[in-house]
Amino acid sequence: MKEFTVEFADTVIGIRSSRENFSQYFKLYLSDKTPQFYVEATAAEIEKMKAKLKNRAGFDAVSPDRQAEFTELCVVHELIARNMLNDGVLLIHGSAIADSNGAYLFIAPSGTGKSTHTGLWRKVYGSQYYVINDDKPMLRPTENGVIIYATPWGFAGKPARGTSARLRAIISLERGEENRIWQVDKRSFFADVIKASLRGNTPQEAVQILTMEKKILESVACCRMTCNTDPQAAVLSHDFLTAL
Repeated sequence: MKEFTVEFADTVIGIRSSRENFSQYFKLYLSDKTPQFYVEATAAEIEKMKAKLKNRAGFDAVSPDRQAEFTELCVVHELIARNMLNDGVLLIHGSAIADSNGAYLFIAPSGTGKSTHTGLWRKVYGSQYYVINDDKPMLRPTENGVIIYATPWGFAGKPARGTSARLRAIISLERGEENRIWQVDKRSFFADVIKASLRGNTPQEAVQILTMEKKILESVACCRMTCNTDPQAAVLSHDFLTAL
C-alpha cells in the first residue's frame, strides 16, 4: 500500500492506494505536512462507482486498467469531499475565474457552457484574469467572506497566479440567444446552489451542506445570466459583476 499527502483548500489529506503511480494525479498538491485525515478506496466502493461510470460516454472505450484507475480516482475524490465537510469546506460544480480583486463562480448543469464563458473572459481580458478551477472548486465560508479554492479536479494543474481567492459572486448560467444578466434575491437562488453542490448521503451531511450553503449565500452576490458564445457576453457579465 502506497501512502502520500496532499494539501488544498487549506486542508491536509493523506491518501492510500495500492497503485504505484497514483500520486501523479496530485503531483502539484503534494505536501509533507501531517494529514488531518486519511482516505482509501475500498473494493466495494470502487465497484459501486464503476457501476455509475458505465453510463458515462467513452468509459467502455478505455482499457480495463485505465477504467479501474479512473474509478478509484473518482472514489477518492468523493471521500475527500465528504471528509472535508467536517473541516467546513464544500465541493461545488462550476467554473471560477479570478483576478487580484476576487473570483466569480459560474454554475450550471454540465454542457451549458460554464467553461466556455470563463474562456471568453480570458479571450477578451487576457492575463488580467485566470481560471482558478473550471469544474470542481471548493468553497470555505469564513467570517471574512467565502474563499474559493483550486483542486486537483477540473483543472490541469495549479493556476499560475494562486490557488485561492475571495468569492465575490455566484452566477447561474443558461444558454440563450440574448445576453442578459441580473441580480436575484438570495432566497430564490438557494435551489441553484443546492443543485450545484455536493449532495448529502446522510442526515448529518445534509445539515452540514445546507448550513454551509446558507453561509455562502449570505456573503456573495447572487446573479442569473442567459448568454450566447459571443465575446460580448463576457463583456456584459464582466462589467455588471465588477460593478457590484
